Amino acid sequence: EGSGGAGQAANQGKPGKRADAGSLPEGRKQELLQKVWKLEYWLEGMEEENTLALLRELQRDLQAIRSMHDLFALEVYCTISSKLIGWIKRLGLQEEIALRVGTMNLYNVSFHENWQDAFGYLRNVAENIFSLKKENAEKQTEDVVNQVKKYIVENLGGDTSLYNLADQVHFSQEYLLRIFKKKEGVTILQYINDLKLSAAKQLLSEAELPVKEIAEQLGFTSQGYFGRFFRNKTGLTPNAYREGQRR
Repeated sequence: EGSGGAGQAANQGKPGKRADAGSLPEGRKQELLQKVWKLEYWLEGMEEENTLALLRELQRDLQAIRSMHDLFALEVYCTISSKLIGWIKRLGLQEEIALRVGTMNLYNVSFHENWQDAFGYLRNVAENIFSLKKENAEKQTEDVVNQVKKYIVENLGGDTSLYNLADQVHFSQEYLLRIFKKKEGVTILQYINDLKLSAAKQLLSEAELPVKEIAEQLGFTSQGYFGRFFRNKTGLTPNAYREGQRR
């Protein structure tokens, strides 16, 4: 018993023989690695809600590890960090992320005081990636819609078919229809018809052009088609509208 007790005392005196109170058991590590693999999947699909929820879980799970030199926690941190760096580069968000939350901490875990802060920082980076991605998508949508509107105004009498408009901005027709309606509150066809009606009224009021020529300028295939369009919108024929304006 004496020799055994002495041996135990000797082993306790050696730090390499004592388990770190803050480390995780192997079974728990495997559970957390499963979460990391799942996180990579959510990130690849840009699943915001699932990604942020899983990052919150990992932050809570790993905060018990005391040592910032723990290799398992470091492995998890670097795995997630590398994925976030990849998305920052892929989306061209280097400057925006650097200004908002900084990027040096992604490369060096020693900037953090503990693992709770470290994984909280990763979650903050992810939140900003999703936020900036949305902002950029909204700006792109606005730019595309404005480009389409400009093209329609400049080519009101030309080819303003949905096929041609979608081709101008390199979007699918379905997607262009959807974002235009969302941004402007009207369909592309309604927008074009409103412009043509406004232009027709102005030309009938201010110009001495024949109705047939006005119809051609506005891209109508025939004077009859223009007449039906105008009457449907105003209740008057083009000539009746013109006479009324003159009176």
